[in-house]
Amino acid sequence: MAEPVPTAFTPSSRPLLLGVAVFFGALAAVAGFMWSWFGTKVFFDMVAAGIAACF
Repeated sequence: MAEPVPTAFTPSSRPLLLGVAVFFGALAAVAGFMWSWFGTKVFFDMVAAGIAACF
């Protein structure tokens, strides 16, 4: 009898994977909106300030 092929993602991990994908998609959409609304100078200044606050 043939053994089933193991899959990388089980059905129980799909909601987690979908949630992570939605989160990063929303993050990319917000970054794109900020870039178009504020322009690159302000966008990069905000990113640099956030990185400086972390370190």
